Amino acid sequence: MMRDMLATLRDTLRARAALRRCDAVGNGVVVAGPLDVENLGAIRVGDHVRLGGAGARTHLVTGPGGELAIGAHAAIGHGAGIAAHTRVTIGEAARIGPFTLVLDTDFHVAGDREAQAASSPIEIGDGARIGARVVVLRGARIGAGARVGAGSVVSGEVPAGAYVVGVPARAPSLAPSLAPSLVLADGGTAPTPERVRAVVAATLGLPHPPRDDQGPHDIGQWDSLGTLTLLLALEARFGVSLRAEDMLAVRCVGDLPALLASRAVAQAGAA
Repeated sequence: MMRDMLATLRDTLRARAALRRCDAVGNGVVVAGPLDVENLGAIRVGDHVRLGGAGARTHLVTGPGGELAIGAHAAIGHGAGIAAHTRVTIGEAARIGPFTLVLDTDFHVAGDREAQAASSPIEIGDGARIGARVVVLRGARIGAGARVGAGSVVSGEVPAGAYVVGVPARAPSLAPSLAPSLVLADGGTAPTPERVRAVVAATLGLPHPPRDDQGPHDIGQWDSLGTLTLLLALEARFGVSLRAEDMLAVRCVGDLPALLASRAVAQAGAA
């Protein structure tokens, strides 16, 4: 019993140290891995919250005037990033998977890096379950008990108790394919130029597939957040793992098929 009490005290002291920049920290909070906190607004952490884990830093960020509230018994996985420039509310017993991003701002305006980006509150309800590598965009509302499949991008409202998946996240029975040209007779997932262009168009909300010579400088939606969203969509569609530096080196749509093919070969060699 004494050993358990000492372990609890040690965990409490570690959590208090890691969360010292927060405005309020509840009892029994566990910080299970590296954690970065940048608080220019207000961060409040409820009782028995679990943050992070081994392998990758979890980030909690508020901008000036921003508010981040994490409810009791919530858990946030390793490598996750939560940024509140207006307000992000995470309900009690909610679960947020590894490498998930919850961003209530676009951080900048496409085509004008100096402009003030729009910010809208995000609300994640009690008991919601959000899978790994999900992106939750500004203004999203995820109802109590809702579940979001891994690799999804959430915007708008997810009803309480619903299950959604995809880019953008929808109920499986309602989720459209990424684009009509992705519904192919062979059902294959080889990263052909046509398939890649269709994923780019669907992910970035383009009215038609882009040309191979178009890239981030030509497509306004292909900003930093668009790059991340596109990375996740390409991974989900073609079953490869991409690195952030891979995507930052992409100059145009025509570079993507070769990148995906090379990553697939590298993964096969490492298997």
